[in-house]
Amino acid sequence: MTCGTSCTTTSPLVRQLDYDANGKRNRVYDTVFDRAHELVEMLSTCNVTGDSQMEAMRQRLDTALYGLTADAVKRDDTLRDTAREKVKDAIANLPSLDF
Repeated sequence: MTCGTSCTTTSPLVRQLDYDANGKRNRVYDTVFDRAHELVEMLSTCNVTGDSQMEAMRQRLDTALYGLTADAVKRDDTLRDTAREKVKDAIANLPSLDF
């Protein structure tokens, strides 16, 4: 994974946290959560210029993912919805970071 893969890493997570056209929960996989947590760690390393927007994004993603596991969102629809909205919000801010 490289520094420019944040959107492609978090988009599958948003899809998995969403519902299909029939209102059924999409399937959630541990590997997507693992990659999203790795992304948060990697954003610090990739921020070699100390960009404050990038750090704010890292913190936003860290907060959105804090304590989240695939098992937790499988069991709790409220947690799933909250996590999805936080991650979507973080992704919406990615273009300002030139990713």
